[in-house]
Amino acid sequence: MNDNIYSLAWKTAKTKRLAPVIDGENYYSAVADTIKNAKETVFLAAWDIDSRIRLKRGKEDVTLSELLIRSCKNNPNLRIYILSWDFAILYALEREKLMGLKWNVTTPKNIRFFLDSEHPLGASHHQKILIADDSIAFCGGMDLSNSRWDTREHLEHHPERIDPMNSNYTPYHDVMFAVDSEAALCFSELFRNRWRHATGEELPKPQTNSDPWPKNIKHLVKDAEIGIFRTQPSYKLMNEAREIENAYLKIIANAEKYIYIENQYFTSKAIYQSVKERINDKDCPEILMILPLNSPGWLEESTMVNIRSYYIQELIQADKYNKLRFCRPHTGAEGVGFINIHAKQIIADNTHLFMGSANLSNRSMGFDTEANILLQASGDEKIEKSIEHYLYDLLAEHLGTDIDTVSKTMAETGSLFETVEKHSTEGKRLELIPNNIRNIAEKIVPYSSYIDPEKPALIDREFDQLAEPKDSDGHFFNVIKYFRAFMLLTAVIALGLAWKYTPLSEIADRQSILAIIQSVQAHPASVLIVICGFTLLGSILFPLTALVSATAAFYSPVEAFFISMTSSLLSATLIYHVGQAAGRKSMDRLLGKRSAKIKKVISGQGYITIALLRLVPVAPFTIVNAVAGALQIGMKKFFIGSLIGMTPGIIAVTAVTDRLIKSLFDPTVENMLILAAVVIFFFVTGYYITKRLSQKGAAEE
Repeated sequence: MNDNIYSLAWKTAKTKRLAPVIDGENYYSAVADTIKNAKETVFLAAWDIDSRIRLKRGKEDVTLSELLIRSCKNNPNLRIYILSWDFAILYALEREKLMGLKWNVTTPKNIRFFLDSEHPLGASHHQKILIADDSIAFCGGMDLSNSRWDTREHLEHHPERIDPMNSNYTPYHDVMFAVDSEAALCFSELFRNRWRHATGEELPKPQTNSDPWPKNIKHLVKDAEIGIFRTQPSYKLMNEAREIENAYLKIIANAEKYIYIENQYFTSKAIYQSVKERINDKDCPEILMILPLNSPGWLEESTMVNIRSYYIQELIQADKYNKLRFCRPHTGAEGVGFINIHAKQIIADNTHLFMGSANLSNRSMGFDTEANILLQASGDEKIEKSIEHYLYDLLAEHLGTDIDTVSKTMAETGSLFETVEKHSTEGKRLELIPNNIRNIAEKIVPYSSYIDPEKPALIDREFDQLAEPKDSDGHFFNVIKYFRAFMLLTAVIALGLAWKYTPLSEIADRQSILAIIQSVQAHPASVLIVICGFTLLGSILFPLTALVSATAAFYSPVEAFFISMTSSLLSATLIYHVGQAAGRKSMDRLLGKRSAKIKKVISGQGYITIALLRLVPVAPFTIVNAVAGALQIGMKKFFIGSLIGMTPGIIAVTAVTDRLIKSLFDPTVENMLILAAVVIFFFVTGYYITKRLSQKGAAEE
């Protein structure tokens, strides 16, 4: 296989040393030594991180937080920056509690910890990267988190394999790779970009040269070129990158002798289809896929494993040339002998070694952030021998033997399958994964795009159309806006209490105000008059929120909603036709930059974009209507999008106003608490939308 897959990479770079670091005992020890050796900066990006993890066990026992604090005290020039995914609530029970507080309060100032939530709704930051002094970088599948540490022997029971809660966990296999020189600089750039997008800050660059490379890891190759590949979803001003998926597909499509895969999951539709296409070819190479027998968590077991089971059954049935094996490692002990496979790598033909954080799942191909490394032989026999040696090292670990024995058997048989079978008769071994598809699997697969999405949801992609750079002034005014909302809530509560407990109640009592409201409601033409007035005022830039609130003050919530919605749609339609008659050029001259901004977002988009323009304050209500008409947006699209987008806002304002009036007339604790809850809910919602639309970093190139 001679294809140049480096052409698909985000970056290619030279590394003086490239070294595999297999399993937690070796990696955690290497991390400890690297941090000790660092002079100026340590960058750490993780899906999860736990300050209590013991990096070294036994006589040198030390936790991650202890080591970082000690290193900063010993070296005041050292700066440590940690980015951890701001995880979903589903993982709350598995994570360290109050981690943000622990890192930012109990550690020195030169340790900065940040929970990174800059990603599409439902996505995660899945990269696992450690960089020291821009001189060494680790990339792979292992977090500094609980239940990851293990030795390469993967014993059924090990006294040191316990989590921070002092509980035992199952054997665990994973892999990281270390690089240096130019390649480390590229990973530093990747981290710096992440940090800038998450915090808006630029990180310092080391001023001196250092070599923090730990003594306990040995290089696989020297003076080689590697490729760095990413998965990055389209989000705000960041462009989509599917480099990892493209590399996987090309490696699978072009392999001639063998394909060896280790992965936590197998739910990627693209990878499944690529493998299926290969096994229909009589020249298909042997494909050996090492997966865990099952998933430890109930959620993953009932979703991801079921999808995997369906794909496995389909591929086994299609494998007419007997070129495919799905295996799982066994500890060799009595019983299940479970080993959790968490490594994410593929090796093909001794010419390509591709590994990193990306699972063979849809979300790792296009939805989460990922980072992988590719070593490509490109005709270099030394690199081919090194890749072969690494493959035999992995097989020896899984088969409970040594590299020389695996090498000899491979030379005799010329077959991955026969080598595995010969050394899997007893003890530590690789076993075929049972083909026991469950009834639920076929029902889940059609919904796999929701369980295991490959791209951001439609509403997230539409939000990206509205995203704009965030400046400090804009942030200041957003803070002022929310402060005003808080002060308004406080004023309303104070007014209600004053009405009940001060002489104010004698000036304007409840009965007199109710009498005014009832007289308006009783007038036979009141609804028509309100609709006409609302429509007219809404057409001349009068704030829509004020009009809805005034309507809600005089009518019941249901009546107020229908009156406000009818009036808003009439006003929108009226100005839409005005804009349509005026044309694009007139709107451009009249509105200037605002027109261009709305045109960029609205042109050629669908109902969801129109709806979001109603929810998000890109421009005033009247201006959006006029520009939509000038751009000849279809009336049906405009009307339905407006209806969808205005409904939440009108309901919200109506509910707040109704509760406000009830609180003023009857300021009980219950009414005040309900009002506070409603206002806080919409305050939080507004804050999220503002945050979602802000962009701290520059656009990706």
